[in-house]
Amino acid sequence: MELNNIFSRQFFAISLVAVYSVLLLTSCSEEPIGIERRVLPEEEGMEVFTRTFPVELFNIESEALETYSLGYSPLGSVNDPVFGRIKAGFLSDFFLKEFPDFATREDIIVDTANTTDEIAVVIDTTEMDTTTFQVSSLELKLYFNGYFGDNSKINFNVYELISRIPDEELSDFEITEDMYEPVPLNTVQPEPVYDKENGKLLYYHVIFSDEYAKRLFNRLFNDSTLFLERIFRANFPGFYFETQFLDEAGGGMIRIDHENSSLTLWTIKNGEDFVANEFYLAFQEIDGTSLNLYSAEYSNEINDILGDTVNLPENVYLQALAGPKALMKFPTLAQFKDSLDFHYIINRAELVLPVGASVADMKRYDPPKYLGVHDIINDSTILDDGIGTSYFGGELDKTKMEYSFELGNHVHDFLRDETNTTGDKLFLFAASIQLIDEYTAINGYSLTSPGRVILKNADSDNPPYLRIIYSKIPD
Repeated sequence: MELNNIFSRQFFAISLVAVYSVLLLTSCSEEPIGIERRVLPEEEGMEVFTRTFPVELFNIESEALETYSLGYSPLGSVNDPVFGRIKAGFLSDFFLKEFPDFATREDIIVDTANTTDEIAVVIDTTEMDTTTFQVSSLELKLYFNGYFGDNSKINFNVYELISRIPDEELSDFEITEDMYEPVPLNTVQPEPVYDKENGKLLYYHVIFSDEYAKRLFNRLFNDSTLFLERIFRANFPGFYFETQFLDEAGGGMIRIDHENSSLTLWTIKNGEDFVANEFYLAFQEIDGTSLNLYSAEYSNEINDILGDTVNLPENVYLQALAGPKALMKFPTLAQFKDSLDFHYIINRAELVLPVGASVADMKRYDPPKYLGVHDIINDSTILDDGIGTSYFGGELDKTKMEYSFELGNHVHDFLRDETNTTGDKLFLFAASIQLIDEYTAINGYSLTSPGRVILKNADSDNPPYLRIIYSKIPD
């Protein structure tokens, strides 16, 4: 760990030196300062300036997100008096962890005459008697590794899918009634299960109907081809975890961990021994398909200002999953760009966004740990984001109750490039850190929690601002 930290610090330092060297060289239209003479002699020292620019925020609607086969799924519903109603469900297929107990490995025969793109497996069940096995129950344990709001009252139903989960859809995919069976598989509402020693909520327990349990057992017992993943999915396409919008205020969401959740088919062997056959939900490291589904109904307070990018609202509202994002404008930055008549270097460009919600409100509804910034052309990361989180920022400072970013490279690019006419506008959204490779992490759209926050705007007592520190390069 210490070695990794040392490497990270060295990499970060090298990155900063490289970036600022580029800024210095590219900011000059004439020859750069000679590198062989004494650096900054007293008579030729740089003049340093500081200037603060106003920031204006406007609420706009978020686009659907890519939530295909993530391996985790928010589940639940929240009715927030300020933001409105938001809900999250998901689709997931499932598959056997290993060959079931009633199909021992000695029974497995490779049918080489019936192979196509994969090895066909046939299990000889001629000597086996279904009367030696009795179906006891089919139970699902949904473990979670994060929550929002009240995690003890997550109401949902589980339905059997009729058709396969569609490929590469987005979070706003509309599942229709012809895609799943009309009767829920769970016989009662799923129940939270707590640790008896410390009272911590561990998972949600779902008991499936006896009819589905017996059907699953009988098909597996009598049709050995179902042990092939492709054939199994064709016969058992998966589940739809469905939630409804809440009418009363409150509610919560949990983030389901697919890898640690499990579906268990319990059978009784020879009338006395309980046997467990387990199934996975889909998750990335193994296989399978899932799709997270998010939807929201905004409050009147948000709908009244949503999409209006002219009239400045008092506050701006950001929420992850299906909530609103913001358009951020720097209204005087273009004028400053036109006024510059000397060569310069941008030393810093700090964006500060004060939080407007009360502490009590934030305790009930968690704010996003990070906010993210994207350009408005491709809705993609800006240059500063790629340098590293410790440089770029975006994390909530719970002492100052504000988010701050370093936008030096973005601002420099806008000021020096005459063809850049959009750099004085950016998208702002609830974000989470997403790893791109071993060394790089960026602030991408949050896919895990409906964290929400209210930000102060330009006319408030503590407005957002962009502070630029820049130096004049002597001729």
